[in-house]
Amino acid sequence: MSNTCGICSQTIVKDAEYAICGGCRNPLHLTSSCSVTRTAWNAKTPENKKEWRCMNCKKSGSGKNTPIEDVKTEADANNLTLSRMLEAMEKRLSSSITRCEQNIEAKITALGASVNVVNERVTELEKSVEFISKTNDDMIKKVDGITEENRRLRAEVGAQGKKMKEMGGVIDGLNERIVYLEQKGKEDMVEIHGISDPLGDGSEVFRKISHKIGFQWNENEVLIWVVKRPARKDKAASALLMIKFELSASKLKFYNMARAAKLK
Repeated sequence: MSNTCGICSQTIVKDAEYAICGGCRNPLHLTSSCSVTRTAWNAKTPENKKEWRCMNCKKSGSGKNTPIEDVKTEADANNLTLSRMLEAMEKRLSSSITRCEQNIEAKITALGASVNVVNERVTELEKSVEFISKTNDDMIKKVDGITEENRRLRAEVGAQGKKMKEMGGVIDGLNERIVYLEQKGKEDMVEIHGISDPLGDGSEVFRKISHKIGFQWNENEVLIWVVKRPARKDKAASALLMIKFELSASKLKFYNMARAAKLK
């Protein structure tokens, strides 16, 4: 038997499956263009294969007695194959859709969990911002209060400084007045130094001095008092005799008589 296809005249590969026409007995490639598909051929029974005719035999009339059942069987085989292919495709498609749905559902679940985490974080951040804002407001209020207190204290210090400045002027005036009064008061006063610590108010000491120089006086004309000086390391205790004359003329008279008597 020839190994060349009776339709396409191409060599049939050794050991390859092929169909045989029941009329011309030529081998044929198992393709839809040369004979039938491999599936349709394998679906035929041995009797159907013997009665099957190729396209050339059918055209020449050699296949006019070909049973109708043979054509039906081929169509049924093709329908069966297509049905199985569609079923397989449907199963694969359904499986793919199921996997896609599962993946999408898993991703949605994960995304939902992530969104929940983000929402919680956002809530925490909102609380933190609210706390910081409230703290900041409190700090601003405290700073405003401190600023106002400083302003008040500055104003008060300024007012006190002004008062102190005014008081300083008053004090300076009083000091000048005191110095003036002291100087004025000393104009009619005599100080006698170098006497021992006297007893009493010093009147007796002044009377002895007045008697010695011949100065006459009465108690209404003079005011006598003693300023005592405490002892120091190099000096013994002493006293200063102060005499205030009522009249400047009396002071001048006493002074001149003391100088004449050399009681400087």
